[in-house]
Amino acid sequence: MLKRSIKRSIIYIILTAIFFILSYLFIDRGINTHTKEFIYYSNDNDLTYNVFLKDNDMFSDNKLSMNGSYITKLVDHIDFNFKFNNTYSDNLSGYYKYLVIAKLNIYEKENMDLLLTKEYTLLPEVVSVIDQNDMKKIKVNNSVTLDYNKYLSEINKFKTQFAEQLDVAYVIHTNDYKEEEKRK
Repeated sequence: MLKRSIKRSIIYIILTAIFFILSYLFIDRGINTHTKEFIYYSNDNDLTYNVFLKDNDMFSDNKLSMNGSYITKLVDHIDFNFKFNNTYSDNLSGYYKYLVIAKLNIYEKENMDLLLTKEYTLLPEVVSVIDQNDMKKIKVNNSVTLDYNKYLSEINKFKTQFAEQLDVAYVIHTNDYKEEEKRK
């Protein structure tokens, strides 16, 4: 009888321990809801631009296409068109944000040391809700215009105040950052 009572006590202790371990695991997983999910996606991005010239006697057409050589004193403005199409493996819910920033960099000619950086917002932050009819895709299609004369006046102002031997580089950034959740 004593052996039976000891066996029964050991079984109760083991069952109680298993109960506490399982309770802890279920409670911990119920409280800790932060999980990382990896969603595969493909993107099809396209950035195009056209350079528009001021009235001049050198060019008959006032619009020049991408990837050409341009005389900066003749440039009036630049039109950018950008398209981003991302396709995801799972449905998404939530929203996404993006903006477009022009960054003016002025370098010294000899050493290529960066002398000045200024950022200009060309397209303020856009917040869009994911389309409920097509929850696996995010599509962005926008156009912005860069007023080249504004930046050229900044460059000339800097040159007259500080230095004559400068090279200038322009960088256009599209900052897109997404906040979305996987729909369950």
